[in-house]
Amino acid sequence: MSYLESSLSVMALPDLLQWVEMAKKTGLCRFTRGAIFRQVFFRNGQIVACSSNEPHLLLGQFLIAHGRIDELTLQTYMDLQQRTRRSLGELLIRAGKITDHVLQRLIVAKAEETIFGLFDWPDGTFRFDPDCPPQKDSMKIELDVHSVLMEGARRFDELNMIREAFPSPNAVLHKTDRDPDAPTVASFMGQKLYEAVNGERTLAEIVLLCRTSEFLACSFLLTLVQRGLVRVGETRQEARPSSPEIDVADALAELVEQSEFEKAVDLIEDLGIKPEQDEALAKLIAEAESGFLAHAYDTTTAPDAVPHRSTEKSASQDDGLSPEALLLLEMINGTWDVRSLVWIVPMRTIDVIRGLIQLVRAGFVELQPAAQSAGSNDVTLDTASAPVT
Repeated sequence: MSYLESSLSVMALPDLLQWVEMAKKTGLCRFTRGAIFRQVFFRNGQIVACSSNEPHLLLGQFLIAHGRIDELTLQTYMDLQQRTRRSLGELLIRAGKITDHVLQRLIVAKAEETIFGLFDWPDGTFRFDPDCPPQKDSMKIELDVHSVLMEGARRFDELNMIREAFPSPNAVLHKTDRDPDAPTVASFMGQKLYEAVNGERTLAEIVLLCRTSEFLACSFLLTLVQRGLVRVGETRQEARPSSPEIDVADALAELVEQSEFEKAVDLIEDLGIKPEQDEALAKLIAEAESGFLAHAYDTTTAPDAVPHRSTEKSASQDDGLSPEALLLLEMINGTWDVRSLVWIVPMRTIDVIRGLIQLVRAGFVELQPAAQSAGSNDVTLDTASAPVT
């Protein structure tokens, strides 16, 4: 099968979209940046569906970010989804946790952010495969490419202002002595973002905590800065270990072959390895990550083990903890097991597990066997229930 594959630095996103529209192409375009991807499906030059593996664009995380459900609800219905193989949205509607109208509106908003967010990518690759139908779990949407390009141009202008105001994701944000008026923090997301600014968290940590995209978070925080409610403080330096010049692919292949999966994923993280258009390197990364997870589940972080805080010490990056580990520590309360944390924390599975292992080794957390009694959050599906509208 013929396909078009290139880098966004060679064929920019607007040019690609215009080509698809003018040629009235039908097919799948898969955009890849490191370990993340977004898929956009076209029919006769128009966008009809999309999907992504980014945590903040998963339905459960999106609903939490917009205040429609909480972590306990997500954990409960993810567990039910595993047992029934029904969609999360269907289960939530049947349980009366959300109406069909609200769910559909949020699904559209999530799909639009999946598409529009591609304009935020500074780099990446794409592959267009003709005549590929949308997958079953893809979000259905109808978007005119011309409208997407218009929004992309507006977004690009706003991004320039954001980058000027926030020169680094490691900048620490501080509240000023001014109080916001009610309309400024009227939305659930706005309130969460404002509350997350505490003079200790960096911009990147705030984005992660609030389960939203960097653009949407920075757009609101820029408004707070412009109104004198928040100021940009010091930039926290992120120390990266220095490494000698090595052949990355050979070094990674050797570690994978020796089943040194933890060293392999450490190498990927330390060197910021991205496969770009190298399929062999992408395969090695996938093997290293899957091997690491399998080993961790077997030896350290069993899915049903329950993390408990083992010290009253207040953790910070001064303890060498990553932002992901710090967020995990905030969420550990002795009730979530490892499996549930993977569901409810807005991070990739491998980042959750690596963060947990870091916390255990640093002495902040200890893992205890699951309780023998049945969980109090078990629910069953009433198949006779009619959807709430």
